[in-house]
Amino acid sequence: MNRRNLLQTAAAVAGIGLFAGEAEVATAADAGQTAVDSATRFDPFLATRDGAVLHCKEWPARKSTDGAKTFVFVHSWSANTELWLYQMLALSDRGYRCFAYDQRGHGRASDPGRGYDYDTMADDLAEVMEKFDLRDVVMVGHSMSPGTITRYVTRHGARRVRKVVMIAPTLPFILKTADNPDGIDEKVLAQQRAEWTRNFPEWLGANARAFFVPDTPQEMVDWV
Repeated sequence: MNRRNLLQTAAAVAGIGLFAGEAEVATAADAGQTAVDSATRFDPFLATRDGAVLHCKEWPARKSTDGAKTFVFVHSWSANTELWLYQMLALSDRGYRCFAYDQRGHGRASDPGRGYDYDTMADDLAEVMEKFDLRDVVMVGHSMSPGTITRYVTRHGARRVRKVVMIAPTLPFILKTADNPDGIDEKVLAQQRAEWTRNFPEWLGANARAFFVPDTPQEMVDWV
């Protein structure tokens, strides 16, 4: 072996040793980081007692404040956690912890085809509160979800709740009956449901604008 080959071989061996050592260090560091991550990583999926899977979102407070509140947002029918994007961003920036979840059949949650009643959805909310140990919270609901929140409080108690905010809540019982004369006629509801099963996007396009204030940009309407 000539001198040049000897130097090349020595350099190669040294290089192997050097990179092997770096790999060992990197592997150890990765293992340590994995251990830390596994202990602190936020798992957004929650499997409920009946097998439905909910998708959760948490935005921690972006600055430290004494006694910072936690806001829990519950979205309306046919929406998901993105409904609360702007509110969560603003509150997080002001030092509040924000939490939201996709209800069953919505967003990134599973669609089990069952459990679309206030008892079940209130129980889903209870499992979210328990798993993530949410306490002293301000619950915020829109449209359908104030019913879920109300049933949660009456069914599971208010020990984890500081306040409740209801935004444009729907009635818990909208069908017109003898003892609910201001409700909606059953035939009207049946016709609306038939429209949804035939062409839901068309129904949205024809009815979306009524859910917004007049100066809302069309882009925002389309996004929602």
